[in-house]
Amino acid sequence: MPTEVEIKTEMMDAIKQSIAEEPVDTAFWPRIEAELDDFASKEDLFGKPVIQKLYSQWKSKKKGHKNPFNSLAAWALGITTRSPKGDFDFPKRRA
Repeated sequence: MPTEVEIKTEMMDAIKQSIAEEPVDTAFWPRIEAELDDFASKEDLFGKPVIQKLYSQWKSKKKGHKNPFNSLAAWALGITTRSPKGDFDFPKRRA
């Protein structure tokens, strides 16, 4: 599994490439980068960075139909077919 930095770089490059084909407002870049940083800094229930799970799902090319965190990054990567309907909201894991 690549490191969190390598994953984020690969995802950002993929989003840039997809945006080249389908223009997206550049004002979204800070939000996309902040979301990926948030996914990289938070752990799942097994103590692994959430971005690794997101990466695995992205690489599997399976698309979900929900977007519970209103993630622009997940939508831009094609992980979900549902566009975000508000602000990004990824809750902190409770102990």
